[in-house]
Amino acid sequence: MRALDDIERALDDIEAECLAASTSDSTAASLDPRRVERIAARVAALRSPPTPPARGVSKHRAFDFSKHAARKIALHVCYLGWDYHGFASQGAANAAAPRTVEQALFDALAKTKLVESARDVFKVADYARCGRTDRGVSGLGQIVTLRARSNGAEGVDEELDYVALLNRALPNDVRALGWAPVDDELNARFDCEWRQYKYFFEKTDGLDLGAMREAARAFEGVHDFRNFCRMDAENVKSFTRNVLECTIEESHDGKLMYINVRGTAFLWHQVRCMASVLFMVGLGHESPTVVTELLDLERTPRKPQYPMAPEHALLLWRSGYDKARLDAERMHVSDSALAQLETHVAGQMHAQRVRAAIQEEIWAHLARSRAHRTRAASANDRDGSALARELAAVTCAGNVSVAKSRHQRLSDRPTEATFEERRARVESK
Repeated sequence: MRALDDIERALDDIEAECLAASTSDSTAASLDPRRVERIAARVAALRSPPTPPARGVSKHRAFDFSKHAARKIALHVCYLGWDYHGFASQGAANAAAPRTVEQALFDALAKTKLVESARDVFKVADYARCGRTDRGVSGLGQIVTLRARSNGAEGVDEELDYVALLNRALPNDVRALGWAPVDDELNARFDCEWRQYKYFFEKTDGLDLGAMREAARAFEGVHDFRNFCRMDAENVKSFTRNVLECTIEESHDGKLMYINVRGTAFLWHQVRCMASVLFMVGLGHESPTVVTELLDLERTPRKPQYPMAPEHALLLWRSGYDKARLDAERMHVSDSALAQLETHVAGQMHAQRVRAAIQEEIWAHLARSRAHRTRAASANDRDGSALARELAAVTCAGNVSVAKSRHQRLSDRPTEATFEERRARVESK
C-alpha cells in the first residue's frame, strides 16, 4: 500500500502540472488531462479492497433449469418405515410436520438438482405415488412418477444415473432401486393395476395355519370391506374393493410365515384389519367362517370393535402396471449403482442379524430357565403348547387375548358407527 501512496502523490503532482500548463503559453504543456484521470481511476480501484460476499450468500451461480432437458421417469423406491410417520409428505413448508419417507425423497431430488425445489413437487414435476403407507409400514414396491432433469440422452445407459445420484443423498433407510423412462401420461397412482402386501408373523405351533388359509380364501373377490378398515366417511364413498389373492405362505428361508394379499386397491388400514381377524382364527378364537360373516353386511351391518395388527410387520411388496408402459420388475440400474446397493443392503442386513442373534441368545437363556423349571414343576404349570399360544398372540396380534376363555367373540362386541351415521355427523358440521 505504501507504493500505491507514492504513485498517488506523483499523480497529484502530474495533475497539478497539467492544470498549470493548460493556463499558460508554455509549449511544454504536452500532458493529456484525460490520460491522468484514467490512471488516477485505476489507482483508486487498486486502493479499494474488493467487497467480500455477504455471509451465507453462495458464490456459486443459481442452477438454471431452463438450460437442461427434462423427461418423465418412474422411480422404484424402497424404505424401512419403522422410524417414519408414513410415506406421504405432509408439507415441506410446515416445520412441525412429522418425518416422512416422501419428504426425504423430495429433499434428495432437490439436492441432486433433479427437480427445482422440494416444495410443490406435485405441481412443478408432475409427481405421483403408487400409494400411501401408514406410519411404521415398510415398502419394497413403491413406484413414483415425475419429470426429472435429463442430459438429453435417448438410451438409459447414457442418461443420468438417477439411482446412484439419489442414493448418495437419501438417508440410510431409504433407497432408489431402479428407474425407467415412461410416457408423459403415465401416473403412478391411477395407472397402477394392483398392489401386493406381505404381513410377516412367527412360525409357531400356536397358530392353526389350515384354519387361517380357509379364512383367507374368503377375502378373495369383490366385496364391501367396510368391516375391515378404518372408515373415512368424509373422503371415501365406496368400500367395495377387489382382492385378487389372499394366502398364507412361508418365507423363502423358512423362518417366518406371511399373509400374502394382492388387490387392485385398498382401504385405510384394510390389510392390518384383515390380518388381525386371521390371527384370531389362527389362535382358535374365531371360526374361519367369521370372514364371510363380516363381509355380509346384512348379517353384520356394523363393524365390531377390534384392534388392528401392529404396523411394523407390514410390507408393500410389489406394484403392477401394464408392462407395455412400465415393467416394474425390469427397471434400469447401472452396474456401479447396483454394486453400491448390494454393499449397502448387506451392511444393513448384517446389523439386523447381529441384533437378532443377540435376541436369540437371550431367548436360549430363557428356554434353559424354563427347562429347569419344568423338571421341578408341578402338574399345574403351563405346558409347551400354552407357551406357544401365548407367543403367537404376542408376536402376531399384539393385544389379542391369549386364552380363548378371555376372548370376546366379534359377534358379541360393541360396534362402531355405520357409514351413514358418520356421514350424517360430517354433513351436520
